[in-house]
Amino acid sequence: MIRIIWDLDGTLIDSQAEILYHLKLALWDAGVDIRDQIKPFKIGPPLDVILKEAFPDGTLTMEKINEVVRNYRDRYDNSGFPMTDPFDGIEEIISDAASFVHYVVTNKPNPAAGRIIEKLGWTYKMASLKAQAARIEQRRSKSELFAELIAESGGDKSSFVGIGDVRTDCIAAKNNNITAVGVLWGSGTKEELASCCDYVFEDTKRLRDFLYETIK
Repeated sequence: MIRIIWDLDGTLIDSQAEILYHLKLALWDAGVDIRDQIKPFKIGPPLDVILKEAFPDGTLTMEKINEVVRNYRDRYDNSGFPMTDPFDGIEEIISDAASFVHYVVTNKPNPAAGRIIEKLGWTYKMASLKAQAARIEQRRSKSELFAELIAESGGDKSSFVGIGDVRTDCIAAKNNNITAVGVLWGSGTKEELASCCDYVFEDTKRLRDFLYETIK
């Protein structure tokens, strides 16, 4: 049996439209001029990192970033997530509890992560959910969350696979000496994932075939 540590946004679920919608509203609430933005928002990293990467250095103070994050959490966490759905083919893999044990490690804080899992009907399909603390200063790296989850599961790394759409997902897997798999239907590019992942797949069918082949 394979134990899969999944990333959430951009890997299991297509949440980009919903996140961007509420992020733009949160910036408006905080009085931030979105015309100052120099790079597209890259969904996946923590929200403060997304903001810092999208605006020029010095444009957003830490106080303003915290204000945007608070506004976003108020809006997004209570939205009901009507625009968020699993990627095609994911439900089939998630529903196979005979072949896989499923875990989620996400940069999304609770309660949003838990509510999305519940909305999708996955609460009893996930052995564990590791989400970030709501406060930025209490946030931990994905590598730390991976290590905690593996330890809680008995510490046998040989059966674990980490799957995500950005570099930090694969780096967290590699830092914990487990197989790192990158997927290309989220935010990451083939070039950046190939540099740190053991395998990279373009669609869920190829991922599914790899997982079932690994079991044999």
